[in-house]
Amino acid sequence: MEIDPEAPSHSQLFSAMQPHAGEVRWLYVDFDSYFASCEQLDRPELRGKPIAVVPMIAETTCAIAASYEAKAYGVKTGTRIWEARKRCPDLILVPARHDLYVHLHSKLKDAIETCHPITAVRSIDEIACRLGGRDKKPEHALKLAAGMKAALAAQIGSGLHCSIGISSNMFLAKIAADLDKPNGLSMLPPEQLPGRLLGLEITDLTGIARAMETRLNNAGVQTLTDLWERTIPQMKTIWGGIEGVRFWYKLRGYDLPRAETKRGAIGHSRVLAPDFRMPAEAHDVAKRLLLKAVSRMRRLGYCAAGLELSVRFTDRSRGGAKCRAQPSDDSFVFLRMLERLWPSAISQRRNGLLLKVGVCLYDLVEARQTTLDLFAAAPRARDTAKLSLAVDAIHKRFGRKALTIGWEPAPIADLGTKIAFTRVPDVSEFSE
Repeated sequence: MEIDPEAPSHSQLFSAMQPHAGEVRWLYVDFDSYFASCEQLDRPELRGKPIAVVPMIAETTCAIAASYEAKAYGVKTGTRIWEARKRCPDLILVPARHDLYVHLHSKLKDAIETCHPITAVRSIDEIACRLGGRDKKPEHALKLAAGMKAALAAQIGSGLHCSIGISSNMFLAKIAADLDKPNGLSMLPPEQLPGRLLGLEITDLTGIARAMETRLNNAGVQTLTDLWERTIPQMKTIWGGIEGVRFWYKLRGYDLPRAETKRGAIGHSRVLAPDFRMPAEAHDVAKRLLLKAVSRMRRLGYCAAGLELSVRFTDRSRGGAKCRAQPSDDSFVFLRMLERLWPSAISQRRNGLLLKVGVCLYDLVEARQTTLDLFAAAPRARDTAKLSLAVDAIHKRFGRKALTIGWEPAPIADLGTKIAFTRVPDVSEFSE
C-alpha cells in the first residue's frame, strides 16, 4: 500500500509510523565483501590474501568484489584490474562463482531464521528483519544481533562476517550497518537522531547517487546538516515530488511502508570476453542470453510483447533495436525476433569491436491472462511453444548442457546465471 505522508486522511495511520524513544523496529544484516568472503570461506588457501572476484580472467575487466585485504590497497568494486595490479601487485584474481554465492545465501538465511524470522531479502548479501515484542527494546535487539552473529559463525563459519544495523526503520538500520564495518554492530535509536548521521557524506544515504547529489548541491545542500535542516516543502521541491517528503520522514525514523512494485521486464546482459567480440561470436552470446531470459520468464509465469536488443562497442559507441509482437513465451518466436534485430543493432558501430550485449523482454503480462490469436497461432507456432516447455523440463532434470537450441560453442554454454544488484537468482536459474 502506498501512503502519501501529506494526505490528511492518513494522519491516524501515519502517527502509528512515528518513532518512539526507547524502541527500535528493524534489524539489518549486511554481509561484508560477500563474494570475496564466500571464496575465502570455500577456499582456505585464499584466506588472509588480497583477492578480487572478476567476471573473467582479463586485465581489461574490473573487480566485482574485493576482499578486505585488497581493499586495504584501494582495490574496490569497479576497479579496473590493470589499475588494481598497480596498487596491489600480489592481487589474486578469482573467477566469480555465482552458484556458490546463491548456495551460501540459502544457508545464511537458514541460520538467521534460527534466531528470528526474515522479513525481506534486500539483495544477495543484505537481509532485513522487522522486530516485534520485547525485541523492540534496544537491549534485546542487541542481544538478538549478537545471537545471529554466533549462529552464523557456528553454522557457516567464522570467516564470513556480517555487519548489523538496528534502528526504527529499515532505511536507518541499513545506514547503521555501514557505520562499523567489517563485522560491526551499530544502533541508531530515534531519540539520538541526527547524532552520528551528521558525520556522514550525503552520498552515504541510500537513494542519493551522483545525479541526486548534484540536484541537492544546486539547492544549497552540501552536508548532512544542510539536509537535516530542510523543511518538508523544500524536500518535495528538491526531489520533484512525494519521494522528497518520504525521504524527510525516513531520515527521522518514521517506519513508512514500502511502495509496491510490479515486474515490467526480464533481461540479461554480458560483457564479452576478448574471444567473443566479433559480430558472429557476439551473436552467439546474445542468443544464449535470450534463451535464458525466455526460460526464466516462462518459469515466472509471464509472456512478453516486446524484445529489445542493446549492444556496446569498445569505442564507447552504442547500438540497439527493438520490436513488438503478440505476447508470447515461446523461445523460437523470440529467436526469430532477434535475427531481425541483430543487423540493425550492430550496424550502428563506428569502429570498435563489440564489448557488451544485452537482451530485454518487456511489456510483460501474466501468461494466464493471455489467449492465443486465432489467426496468428498456426499449428507450427503451437508446436514450438510445446517444444520450448519440453526443453525446460529436460534442463531441469538433466542440466542446461543436456540439450541446446542450435549450436553453442563450449564457452557460450558455460555462461551461467549472474547475481543482479538487488535480485537473488532462484537455484533453478542455473539450469536455464
